[in-house]
Amino acid sequence: MPSTDIDREIDDLTYQVEKSLRYHHRMRGWYDLANRAILFVIIAVGAGPIIDPPDPFHPALFAVGASMVAALNLVWQPSHRARDHHLLHGRFSDLLIEVRKQKANVVKEERLDVLGDWQGRRIVIEKDEPPIFYALEADCDNEMRRALDRTSKMVHISLWHRVTKYILRHNPNQFVTS
Repeated sequence: MPSTDIDREIDDLTYQVEKSLRYHHRMRGWYDLANRAILFVIIAVGAGPIIDPPDPFHPALFAVGASMVAALNLVWQPSHRARDHHLLHGRFSDLLIEVRKQKANVVKEERLDVLGDWQGRRIVIEKDEPPIFYALEADCDNEMRRALDRTSKMVHISLWHRVTKYILRHNPNQFVTS
């Protein structure tokens, strides 16, 4: 394999790793926001009877509401999901740092071996990833293409997919390159 092909594969690897960094950063932010919103609602609903204590039926409704939202938090666990994406982001960051540091220093004869090691590390990280939200992944790909001025092959993302990209997984075949 000529070194230019290896260089292209290394560039492709860095592209994919950077896209994964963006994806996990955004997922971590989403789950962190969801966790904070849920905790806020629990506190606000739980404090309802204190703020407006008229008839005895209302405090029970507030208690049930706070319990239901707390149950959602317990079952969905957005704080744990945020932590998982934070850890994945860190692992991908470590890989990208290594690739960028060593890319210039690797002797051309050793590039194929080093590339194989890096690709293997990427696969090891990816095996710990939760299922992908494909609309978000496509949006991260578009973001990467804009950053690298490769806008000729942007992926079309409909308004429905944009609105639901953090909550529905969608079919990956719905995102065609334009």
